[in-house]
Amino acid sequence: MELRAAADGDGWTAELPFRLTGVAAAGRRQGRRGMQAWGIQVGVEFADGSSLVTSPRPLEGLLHRRALPSSRYGVLLAQPFRTGGGSMALRLAPGAAGALSLVRNRLHRARAGRGSE
Repeated sequence: MELRAAADGDGWTAELPFRLTGVAAAGRRQGRRGMQAWGIQVGVEFADGSSLVTSPRPLEGLLHRRALPSSRYGVLLAQPFRTGGGSMALRLAPGAAGALSLVRNRLHRARAGRGSE
């Protein structure tokens, strides 16, 4: 992966491809059933040998929900999002159980929202 200067000249940008099914599988191995939430961190190594670990910030307009076909889960729902601190994170809902937990959470929030009126 290579860092490039951002188009607006303010910072750096890079693309880092990875397999979402691998992330979902790691979550299941850790006992995460249903929806999973993941913080994203990247390690950067500089030409002088120094390095750092940081949380990337998503570019505007690139945080789109996706429903992806998966041979392992049938369907994998993915939603990148911006945390309260501005860092990028990811929600995954693998398979029917993950999608069901997503629907349950949304219904719960909708009911809680009506009760506060």
